[in-house]
Amino acid sequence: MEFKSVEPEEVKDLEPIAELALQQIEAKGYQQELLERGIHKVINLGIVFRGKEVLVKAKD
Repeated sequence: MEFKSVEPEEVKDLEPIAELALQQIEAKGYQQELLERGIHKVINLGIVFRGKEVLVKAKD
């Protein structure tokens, strides 16, 4: 999981920020330890907050 928080006046569309969060998960290899432990069904979540609004984007 990667969490991002943005200010309401900074960003209108949360989708690209969630995509950046997913790219960060891949780039930094967050799932590597799980894979090494034999867990192969990993779902990456990019979660973006803007005030009380939340967008969750998943990629497996």
